[in-house]
Amino acid sequence: MTAATADAPSASSLRRSGVARLFLGDSSGAAEDLAAAAASVGTDADLWVDLSAASLELCDDSAVLESCVDALSAADTALGLQPSND
Repeated sequence: MTAATADAPSASSLRRSGVARLFLGDSSGAAEDLAAAAASVGTDADLWVDLSAASLELCDDSAVLESCVDALSAADTALGLQPSND
């Protein structure tokens, strides 16, 4: 393991940070942290739902169309990973 890898935050810590930032109103930081976590652990449907929520909030805050598309894409990924709410 390299020093850079050892210093990199884990997907779990990125997710916690992203959710906390979302609750604190930092939708941009939340989306950034959650996107990094999702890129690292791409098979967690709940994580993709969190990313969708952060992206949707960012879309609402900034009116940037790309954030709206990101929100839909993350929701679609979550549904693909877990099509039912089991």
